[in-house]
Amino acid sequence: MVVWVPRLCILLCVAIAAIGAWTDYRTRQIPNWLTLGGIVTGVALQSIAGHFQVEDLQYGGQTALSGVAHAILGAVVCGLPLWALFRKQIQREDGTLDQVSGGGDVKILAAMGALLGLYHGLGLEFLCLAATSVLTLARLAWHGRLLRVLSNALFLTLNPILPKKWRRRITAELLHKVRMGVPILVGTLMFAVNRLAW
Repeated sequence: MVVWVPRLCILLCVAIAAIGAWTDYRTRQIPNWLTLGGIVTGVALQSIAGHFQVEDLQYGGQTALSGVAHAILGAVVCGLPLWALFRKQIQREDGTLDQVSGGGDVKILAAMGALLGLYHGLGLEFLCLAATSVLTLARLAWHGRLLRVLSNALFLTLNPILPKKWRRRITAELLHKVRMGVPILVGTLMFAVNRLAW
């Protein structure tokens, strides 16, 4: 039995998150070779885990094909929430459209979903999104922008159900864009410490 596959997948997630955080911090982009390479590697490793039936640890499955399906399902489900944000656009004051989320964030979480499978991928994604929330709120509070951004977010949520006279026009300039590379690394490290401790 290939018991090293789950630990290797976790260590690869840490490496991908570290490189992604560095490139996101330096260039505001997460490279495709990193994320797409992570997806391909995840499919291959989940296939190996399935072939050797490591399913008792929520990796792979009963066959190599079920391992591939497990990886693809993990990639799709873990990438889906941020993909929905990536598809959302908000208008800037000059009339141009701006993306709410970046494509690199979608692909890095999809890569981790492929490496870890659906069950562990969702656990990791929860930690990454929690770290993003806490770090973003702390940063906004530090810069004195927390209440204004929360007010704009509230109106962005309520605008569709409010009467027209109470609606507030929310433009991209009023919102705060979050780079998720570093919070994804923090969430991944929390996940790795928790999983590798046993």
